[in-house]
Formats: sequence, structure tokens, C-alpha cells
Amino acid sequence: MTHKNLEVDRGDMEAQLLSLYAERERLAQALGTADADQIIAMVRSLEEQLFDLYSAKIAPSEPDDMPLASLPLPSQGSSDTGSSSPA
Repeated sequence: MTHKNLEVDRGDMEAQLLSLYAERERLAQALGTADADQIIAMVRSLEEQLFDLYSAKIAPSEPDDMPLASLPLPSQGSSDTGSSSPA
């Protein structure tokens, strides 16, 4: 390898290093960490939360677990205007 090639390689390595530091800084600012293990744990936690959310929505174990949006709405404009209410 010639001296010229070595300088090009150093320049490439420096550019890669600067890019790596910039990416880590971006991660730290956006996620509060640039540590790979912590980011992986965050993603896995979010996956588990989504799984739990979708599982609860698809098959709620008790009526109290059902989201309000899935409950039937009372009929509007029904012919029953309270005639069966106690006096």
C-alpha cells in the first residue's frame, strides 16, 4: 500500500468515525441514550406493550377490560321515549 492510499484510508476512517459519533449523538438526543443494549430493551418493551394492547382489544378477558370505543352506543331517535320508566 502506498503512502497516498494510506492517507485516503485515514480520511475514510475519519469520516466514518465522525458519522458514527453524529449518529450516536442523534440517538442520545432522541431517545435519551445511545447504548445499543438500552435501545434494544426499549424496542422490546414497546413490542410487548403493543402485543398486550392488541391482545386486550381482540379478546378482552372481562367486560371491564373492553375499550369504551368498542361498546355499543345507545340508539338515537328510538321510538321508546321513556314510556317504560318507573312512575
